[in-house]
Amino acid sequence: MSFNKLKLINLFILPIAVLLATGCGSDAYVKEILPSDGICLLDENGCPVDSTDPDCIGDYSHCIIVPPTPTPPPTDGICLLDENGCPIDPTDPDCTDDYSHCIIVPPVEPKPPVKPEVPVEPVLPVIPNGVVIDTRNPIEFITSVCDNSFSPPLTVLGVIDNANNKIVVPLHYTVAGESARLQAYVKTVKLDPILSEEGEANVFLKFVWKEQDLSQSGYIYADIIVDDSAGNGDGAFKVKCGLADRNYYGIPLAIFDYPVTTLDYSQFTIKVTSYVISDDGGQIWLPIVSPKTGSIWLNNNLNADYITVGNPYFDPHKQAITPQDPHAYGGLYQWGRRSDGHQLIKYPDEATGVAVNGTTEEKVDEPTGSLFIKTENDWRVNPDQGLWKGLNAKNRVCPKKYKVADDNEWIAEYDGRGALGWTWIPPSFLKLSASGIRRGTTGLVYGSGHEAHYWTSTIFNTNLAHTLFFNYYEDDSYTHQYEKADGNPIRCRMDDKFL
Repeated sequence: MSFNKLKLINLFILPIAVLLATGCGSDAYVKEILPSDGICLLDENGCPVDSTDPDCIGDYSHCIIVPPTPTPPPTDGICLLDENGCPIDPTDPDCTDDYSHCIIVPPVEPKPPVKPEVPVEPVLPVIPNGVVIDTRNPIEFITSVCDNSFSPPLTVLGVIDNANNKIVVPLHYTVAGESARLQAYVKTVKLDPILSEEGEANVFLKFVWKEQDLSQSGYIYADIIVDDSAGNGDGAFKVKCGLADRNYYGIPLAIFDYPVTTLDYSQFTIKVTSYVISDDGGQIWLPIVSPKTGSIWLNNNLNADYITVGNPYFDPHKQAITPQDPHAYGGLYQWGRRSDGHQLIKYPDEATGVAVNGTTEEKVDEPTGSLFIKTENDWRVNPDQGLWKGLNAKNRVCPKKYKVADDNEWIAEYDGRGALGWTWIPPSFLKLSASGIRRGTTGLVYGSGHEAHYWTSTIFNTNLAHTLFFNYYEDDSYTHQYEKADGNPIRCRMDDKFL
């Protein structure tokens, strides 16, 4: 039997087989099946005649499958024309004649209703005309150091929060006129978790000042707000500890742009460092930890050669080698006075101190120059007991977070040894030096290499303040009173609220 005849026989047999399989009689039914006849019709190239035939399941990769012709749109054989003999509906498929004489006008889409215009209030500039914020590129240094190579080990963890460790940025302004309205300003940055001691992610810092009225000149204060609600939620960011690796000015933690005028922007930068930096960046210290009280002090006196940037002996890792080390002596301050240059002393040798600037006999409450005020008692006309008291001292001389220690804080470090520990081994962690004294009545420096009287913030009476006194030749240290006009060295201590 030929192949073609076999196909024909199958065509007749298949329906009967289906009926037999389903049964006959009153209970018989015809089962609905897919439209399949078991045959895939092929053309002369061996390709399916109907590519949608379910029986065509062979390999037809050699074939070019032509998609079925799309069904034409419905037609009723009538093209409706207007009085000009033009189609009423140009899209009608029955309109196939020549209508070139017609002007086909597209249907007009309805326009949306016109909303009434709402007046828009002009956006006021943050910095109004006539106001200049003249503080440019201020920097806040956060000290965070963990270094076991020191004895005792040096551990000071830097923290930013919205309480004790809050950062406030003073920005000086002037107004061309009587007053102006400053608009509020906010700048937000996200901190890199690699700079977190705890690996805390999703911490944001906001640089914020409020809307306020300004008059003539003064300061606005921008707050740095910590937002770690998406982090660990403790309201603080603990800064990564580093080694005292001589990278003095550290690395940026956050940089905030802020407007200075209506056309110009400046930046406020927070930097992470292992050192303590003065406000102007001209002096650099290492913090040191008291093995007795756990308090933190600076490792050198204010204005010492070792911590003065640009000095040939600059090396903030060094402290006094002996009590008679002139590179550790530092400046001699009149009590309560700012670092305005009056305190600067040069030491050609361990026993000689020479003032850098001269003297004046005119008392004044707010000196505008660097002359040492030569007088008895107090250098001021009106005594003020709070000039060096606490972190917010009016005439602050210590770097941020540090202050002039009071007499009780000095006494707490006293260990019964001369010069707080020089006369025995090992010497005190403070390594105090015998800077000498600049006498208020003469303006001359004497006693260098023999004695020192470190100022405290504690006053004795109107004209006297307490000092921590030691004599190189004595095995003792104790508090003593000196006239406020005298010049004495200063060693700064961190305020307890940051410990």
